[in-house]
Amino acid sequence: MSNNSTPDPHGSLNESDPTSFEKKDKDAEVRYLDQDAIPKKVSFARSLLPFNGRKTDDNLFKLIIRPFPLFLHPAILWGCLIQGTLIGWTVMIGVVLAAVFLGPPLFFDEVQTGYMYTGAFIGAVIGFLLAGVLADWSTKLMIRRNKGVYEPEFRIVLVVAQLIIGCAGLYGFGITSGNIGKYGWAVPDVFFGFEVAGMVIGTVASALYIVDAHPPTSNLHNHPPSPLFSRALFAPQTTVSRRV
Repeated sequence: MSNNSTPDPHGSLNESDPTSFEKKDKDAEVRYLDQDAIPKKVSFARSLLPFNGRKTDDNLFKLIIRPFPLFLHPAILWGCLIQGTLIGWTVMIGVVLAAVFLGPPLFFDEVQTGYMYTGAFIGAVIGFLLAGVLADWSTKLMIRRNKGVYEPEFRIVLVVAQLIIGCAGLYGFGITSGNIGKYGWAVPDVFFGFEVAGMVIGTVASALYIVDAHPPTSNLHNHPPSPLFSRALFAPQTTVSRRV
């Protein structure tokens, strides 16, 4: 008689099969190792400390130079362009606010000029809310049009909202601030808020795309320092596609 042991699909042990006992020992060892790999939860008070220990054993020098090779990655360059463009214009508006409102015809003082950043604050909050809503909505729309398959590039669609809202705020602020006597102080401040909202939406769009499309870039520190720059530029990246 031949002793044929058939594995149980439900994972139960077959006493006639000696390999089932080995499998049980291996599974127990894996569970034990997984429990040791889970870090202990720290208290809330300790989590508020400015420094609560190192999170990695990597060389400090490698940690310092890690961000620089990423600038050679096309996706990172695109993200810097998308974020940096409106961030630069936001800084520029902040610089010219004093020149626009401290002089004629409004003659604002320093405190009143500082209040003009209220529009930027409100715009940032609205931008975060819109980014959260539009990011999910646009991605789900593209998934339906792509027959249920998700692609990280769907995150790029969010830059359309950045283009419309950010450019409307930028051009609107430029036009209205050039004629304060006609438009007053409120209209330029509203457009300032639109510009900041577009900046926030663009930042969210680029960050979501880079995280979803290029997760291997976070592992560059595992390579030796010498070929980092060449590997960051020429290493193949994996684009994740999955059916949802």
